[in-house]
Amino acid sequence: MTTPQQEAAFERKAEKMLAGHRQAPDGRNIFAFRMRSLDNGGYRDRFDDTFSLAPGSEDDLSSRYCSQCDKLRSWCTCK
Repeated sequence: MTTPQQEAAFERKAEKMLAGHRQAPDGRNIFAFRMRSLDNGGYRDRFDDTFSLAPGSEDDLSSRYCSQCDKLRSWCTCK
């Protein structure tokens, strides 16, 4: 059984240890503060190199959409 003094000492120690840690704004994104300091252009280039066919990447869009009429290849009228 802990005494109130021991519990108060533990709480002070825990508050001191965790004082520098900020909670992410939405409570879920663990990169909320880390990603702001990264070079965004370099990050995107490395991401696109790693996941070249990810949905929304240039390679994915160019393979699904016609470059002339900007329609899905299945709906393309300029075949």
